Amino acid sequence: ALLLAGHDKRVDAIAPRITYWDLEQALFPGGVYKKQWAGILFTMGGGCARFEPAVCEMYTRIAQGGALTDADRALLAARSPATVGADIRVPTYLAQGELDSLFPLEHADAAARRIAANGAPVAVDWIAGGHDAGSAEGAPLERLVRAALLLLWRRYRDLLELRLWREVLRRASLT
Repeated sequence: ALLLAGHDKRVDAIAPRITYWDLEQALFPGGVYKKQWAGILFTMGGGCARFEPAVCEMYTRIAQGGALTDADRALLAARSPATVGADIRVPTYLAQGELDSLFPLEHADAAARRIAANGAPVAVDWIAGGHDAGSAEGAPLERLVRAALLLLWRRYRDLLELRLWREVLRRASLT
């Protein structure tokens, strides 16, 4: 959702959950390779056949003991929402798992700060669960996400309408 909102102006609101902001930081925090998490992502994701060849080559090389290169960093950055963060300007609701060593809370916090700096309304909830614990919340969490996003969108829409009417009145007073 974050990447899409940064690339496609037709997106009018997003609600990513337990998501990443920076893939290099997620998979190589402090330069340390999260080999187990990367392996899980690739095997659960269908193996190399389901990934871009360049991503597969990088994973295979690094999993066999290779080092992260500048080209790898660029590849990860191009697939990270942080790279398009300046272009995300829609109401955003982020729900991030408290028990998540793959995409920790810092990812949602960084996303929230950047998107809010663009002037978009942002709400963040830290929820039970995450990649390390699953989610014990199920349907109640789905209802919370929908309700929060709807509330955020309504506030944003009302603010836009208010700005529009102020501009109409300002222009009317100039004529």
